[in-house]
Amino acid sequence: DLSTSEPPMQMSPQVDRTIEGNRGGVGVRFGIDRSNAVSIISVVPGSPAAESKQVFPGDNLISVDSVKVQGRSAAEIESLVSGAAGTQVHLVVESRGNGGIRSVPITRRPTGGSPQKSPTKTPTGPPPP
Repeated sequence: DLSTSEPPMQMSPQVDRTIEGNRGGVGVRFGIDRSNAVSIISVVPGSPAAESKQVFPGDNLISVDSVKVQGRSAAEIESLVSGAAGTQVHLVVESRGNGGIRSVPITRRPTGGSPQKSPTKTPTGPPPP
């Protein structure tokens, strides 16, 4: 539950934004909870993930291209999900409601942002000491 008084979930650095050059993403934001489970927080409308109709907010992200994501940092997961625009990535997601597991092939593409604008920072918890 994201509305608890526990320390905030570590949020992904906007995976849905365009990364410089020919880089792209799938249009998801995720968070990492206290147990290191990786949850999809949002799916950008019109993004490759949304168009797949198989990735939904609340799903748990299990692996990216056969690499398990639990226990990895948000930056590590972002680097697995993002990549060259036009290339395919395979996400394995688990539905929170029924526990069904799906392997979802998605083609990366630039999904937002603009090279002329600064990317929006997403909170990742308290600042380092």
